Amino acid sequence: FPCNQFLCQEPAGRESINKGALARRFQPPAMIMMDKVNVSKGMSGDAHPVFKYLCESTKTNIGWNFGAYFLVSKTGEVQGFAGVTPESLTDKVSDLCSA
Repeated sequence: FPCNQFLCQEPAGRESINKGALARRFQPPAMIMMDKVNVSKGMSGDAHPVFKYLCESTKTNIGWNFGAYFLVSKTGEVQGFAGVTPESLTDKVSDLCSA
């Protein structure tokens, strides 16, 4: 989900964003580009329902671009993590994938 809420880092439209991602070798099926949305409530409006649910159900705040990560199990259990690196979640992701 591209977002333009953090220092206007993603002002382009979906087509341009997708073209740039493909140029950087982010390609399906490894990465599927979603629509550009708001991930938190701010000056540009309310958060997209997906991010609203993730934040509310885990009490996790998205304070900055890549400032929070969410893991969803096969059964729909959601875990939220703020202030961590993706590498620190490797074991949790592996556990969820093997469950």
